[in-house]
Amino acid sequence: LEQVNITHEPGGDGFASLKDFEAAVRDALQGGVPPASLRVDTGDACEYLRAAFRVWATELRPKWVGVGASAGVPPTEEGVLLAELGVPVVRDTGGAWVVAARSSREVEVREERRPYLLHLRMVQEWIECGRRVRSPSDSVVAEISFGQTPSPGTDEAYSRADHTHGTPALEGDVVDRLGRTVLERIQDVPVEYDSETATDGQLLTYSVVTEEDLKREIEKGEERDEVRRRFEAGARWRPADLRLQGARVAREQDAGRPTAGQVLTYVTVGDAREGVWQASDVVGSSGTTSLSGDATGPTDQTVVQAIQGTPIIDFAEEKFAPQPGQVLTFVGPRGDEERDVAGQWVAADPQAQASTVTLGGDVTGQSDRTRVSQIQGAAIVPRSGTTPFANGDVLTFRNGNWVPLPPPTSQPPAVPNLEGDVVGPVGSNSLRGIKGFPVLSRQTGIGVATYEEGDVLVFRDGQWVPEAKSGAGRSGEFVERPAGLPPYSIVAAGIVSHNGGRFPVYNNLNLRVVGNGLVTVGFDGYKVPDDTFQYIVKALPVFNPELRLLDLVVEFDSFLSTDNLGFRLRVTSGGQPVDGERLQFVELMIEVSRYEMTPKE
Repeated sequence: LEQVNITHEPGGDGFASLKDFEAAVRDALQGGVPPASLRVDTGDACEYLRAAFRVWATELRPKWVGVGASAGVPPTEEGVLLAELGVPVVRDTGGAWVVAARSSREVEVREERRPYLLHLRMVQEWIECGRRVRSPSDSVVAEISFGQTPSPGTDEAYSRADHTHGTPALEGDVVDRLGRTVLERIQDVPVEYDSETATDGQLLTYSVVTEEDLKREIEKGEERDEVRRRFEAGARWRPADLRLQGARVAREQDAGRPTAGQVLTYVTVGDAREGVWQASDVVGSSGTTSLSGDATGPTDQTVVQAIQGTPIIDFAEEKFAPQPGQVLTFVGPRGDEERDVAGQWVAADPQAQASTVTLGGDVTGQSDRTRVSQIQGAAIVPRSGTTPFANGDVLTFRNGNWVPLPPPTSQPPAVPNLEGDVVGPVGSNSLRGIKGFPVLSRQTGIGVATYEEGDVLVFRDGQWVPEAKSGAGRSGEFVERPAGLPPYSIVAAGIVSHNGGRFPVYNNLNLRVVGNGLVTVGFDGYKVPDDTFQYIVKALPVFNPELRLLDLVVEFDSFLSTDNLGFRLRVTSGGQPVDGERLQFVELMIEVSRYEMTPKE
């Protein structure tokens, strides 16, 4: 039992069942060892060990007693629980309970609660050797870099509680300086920072110092070595003032703190070649500009002269001045006494816009007093001036007018004789044509009923001609079957794949890949074959050099048991099922025929 692997890790084959564990105990205690693949879940350890002790006490130990010895003396109790039996019972026809037949249910034997006794030698060995004290491990795997593969390890010894895996050394942009982490680079670009030269409000800025920059600094009169010390050519992160479009934003100590209402303004001082952005007051009325368009005038004294380009009438003229309650109203092109107005906004009373409209046509009169005088241009003629309509009247179209009349009686209208392909009275009509083409008889004339048993109508030269179904004298391109046998026909055909089919495809033949080496094939009207008919399936793979499938074989598998689904084929290459993804590009040439059968009695 010490060699049994009790763990939380299920391993390749998972945990052993209790039945398999008991079998392994029986085999191992008779001279073998537990198989290496035997794994027991830690949570089931007590149950499994108890089962092992039961097998030892009840099966194995009695086999190993000495000659003439017994496995033990029966106890003085009246009985000892050896097992619980679950016996299935049923009621017989008389209502009594009887034991069920073994063929229906087995008797269940439960030994979980039976007592058993382990001999003292085994208990002693278990106590002394079963729970061995393991020594702690002195090996700890260092994990100081990224991308290491996780591993449960192989050492069975435990690690001490104060073990450590160590920490990685700092490398790259962040370095260790006397126990303090310092950011020396950003994305491998050096950071130049000096707390004495950096000022409040500056930003860490990416800058590239060129040789031209160094020359300009030297030209200012500074020593070359000093310039080289402060400005080393190349990319650097340095504290710098905030800039907008290349111009510096003034610092607070230079331009003061901004106040409410000020705007950021670009200014230059004296003969300075470079200006700065700083907070300034908004320019006063002396600096206003004139607007044009719908709103005109200075920015502090604007006047709305138009709305979306349409002018507003001059309210300065007394006759156009707005009055209380009026609304601004658009007036279209019109002429007046003094001007020709193309359209403008004027002040007008809201009620002035309301007016009635005179209607014409089927509905006439003023818009607030309309009258329906005709329908679709046909006049409505009343019965009289005093009584235009009677209760229950219906409008009936007669002689070009709508006339109020009593509803018609329920007598059905007379049915005229039929004309066209079917002619004559309804009760005794005759088929004279099909889709406008005449139906002939064996005699001259149309519709004469002179046909022979088994005749079929054949379309020839624009007419339907009766001909014998079988016998001498028939001609044409068709397939015959032996006389007296049921019909035989082709029901589907084509070259198809999972992604569609090559035109033409007969009767909507289609194919779908459903797994490795498996496809289903269907067509319109498919039904599950029964004892009245059967299908014959012919299938060949279409050669495709790009797929590189050798020894491609198509085999019939089965007809699917549901209507409209079709049948299933198996496709193999070199004896192995073709992978489902590659199978989607395999084309099959398929023909399905159907022959009828006489139902079995």
